[in-house]
Amino acid sequence: MVESAGAAEKKGCGLGSIIVGIIMVGLLAVLCLPMLLSIEPDYPRAMCANNLKQIGSMCQMWGTSHRQVWPKGYDEASTRWDDVGNTREDAWSPTRDDGEPPAREAADNKQPIQSNTASLWLLIAKAGLSPDVFFCSEAKYAKRQADMPDFKSVRDFRGESYCTYSYQNVLGQYKLTQTTARKYTQYAVAADASPMRRDFWSGAPGGGMPVGITNKKLAERPAFSEGSEESQSWNRDVKFIRHPWELNSPNHAFKGQNVLYLDGHVQWQTDPYCGYLYDNIWLRRRTDVTVPIDPKNIETLRAYNDEASYDGKSTLPEDSQDDSFLVP
Repeated sequence: MVESAGAAEKKGCGLGSIIVGIIMVGLLAVLCLPMLLSIEPDYPRAMCANNLKQIGSMCQMWGTSHRQVWPKGYDEASTRWDDVGNTREDAWSPTRDDGEPPAREAADNKQPIQSNTASLWLLIAKAGLSPDVFFCSEAKYAKRQADMPDFKSVRDFRGESYCTYSYQNVLGQYKLTQTTARKYTQYAVAADASPMRRDFWSGAPGGGMPVGITNKKLAERPAFSEGSEESQSWNRDVKFIRHPWELNSPNHAFKGQNVLYLDGHVQWQTDPYCGYLYDNIWLRRRTDVTVPIDPKNIETLRAYNDEASYDGKSTLPEDSQDDSFLVP
């Protein structure tokens, strides 16, 4: 049977439309591929930000039943904030055969709490927050907290690598509350772990890693030159980075850190001068300086750095309302 000219023409048009459609789909896929690939690396960062949001929400809920005071895990005998994992009454045996080291000094609850992360542990032991919330998947050093019969039986994380976030230093008379900060929308209260933590930096109080990842980062370029990739990632006009307190958190390969603010929002920051009035969140703020602050002049910001404050024992004044000092 001979196909009519009209039918053949109609069939040809249909096939041509299919081919054009395939080509268009292919072009769209090629155009969208870079965008899809750019989303992939940001996924761990977004998950990390979600962790901090959950921590912030739980801290706010904690405050509603504790006279607006956020978690504070210290006792009257506490004198330090850097000895993570050394104040546990541990459910693990001191000798283990699974390759994991035993908890250091598995002690009874008469031992003073000397760890700032014990404040965050309260959210696990008493508020029911999952330990997985304190695990940033992009932090290559991080370890997941193993299941335990009763989280209430211990008072802190097993060690630094089991908590990937630093929290406002609440040792001493200072109390972090929901109502006393002057600018609570700009008051940083938690973030990805500080680059000065003892499992990162050899200069940490009490002695850290012999050559930690922070040391290696500084050694790559002892003074990051102006115009370098590191300086271009900053929001400020920075010329040189010589010290660990001007590095970003190791969690995200020193590219930046997610920061939790007192009002509950989380923001990605590409340098540590991101507290209220451009306060460096890794150090205590000096109160004896009157240099006018210019956010475009890094030297005016550096003038307020208390460079000796990351010593494992320095505290914030009881009436502090604008200083972010995230430890350990």
